[in-house]
Amino acid sequence: MLFFRIIAWKICFIVLETLRPIILRMYPKKIWHFAFGANVSPVTLKTRKMLIFSSHDFLLDDFELCFDRPGPYKGLGFANVYEKQGAKVYGKLYQMYWFDCLRMDFYEGVPFLRRHQRVWKSQENHCFYFYQGSALNNKPKRDPSVRPTAMYIEKIRQGMENSHLDIPQATKQVVYAQATFDQKQQRVDFFWLEPKPHLPQRIEKIRKHYDRLLSNFSGWCYPHKPMGLNNKP
Repeated sequence: MLFFRIIAWKICFIVLETLRPIILRMYPKKIWHFAFGANVSPVTLKTRKMLIFSSHDFLLDDFELCFDRPGPYKGLGFANVYEKQGAKVYGKLYQMYWFDCLRMDFYEGVPFLRRHQRVWKSQENHCFYFYQGSALNNKPKRDPSVRPTAMYIEKIRQGMENSHLDIPQATKQVVYAQATFDQKQQRVDFFWLEPKPHLPQRIEKIRKHYDRLLSNFSGWCYPHKPMGLNNKP
């Protein structure tokens, strides 16, 4: 059950946080992580207490940036990437401890929660990984109607403007053309479970309440508030 997966995720996360000083002294290996979306700003990594040894702007080849990853408010979308020949995604390469990258997996919901998956890639003499939204039932969980907040977009725009890279106009247009999300105060359903309209209405109503319980419980377990929810840049 998902409820027990959330508990297992939290327990393992606490264990990782506790063992971090010991493990880093024993095995201080570093690897590269490609961050995109709002994570082009190091604020998120600092909030998560990730040590950054080196960073530089980078264009990921043959992937396209989209903002169709559903978030915790109705209409709110987070960034995700999908393979597309010839497309490019602007982001940053961060050099970090491998153990911090393992901790990052838990922040991104890779183990147990299956919200994201790691993707490894080699490009320009760098071997690095990035996160991609996990597919659900062999289909990417995408919603073309959702939009990012103004603050979320502004972080990416600032990164592009300050970059020394020759960023293609098509890559910029993906970000600059975004209509931003008009955030409402009320919390709405953030589905962990896929709605099943073919079920009897009473059963589907129970599943909906259970899903809301999972959402609230996972939010309580998460170490910090979701980034990029403020709609003011």
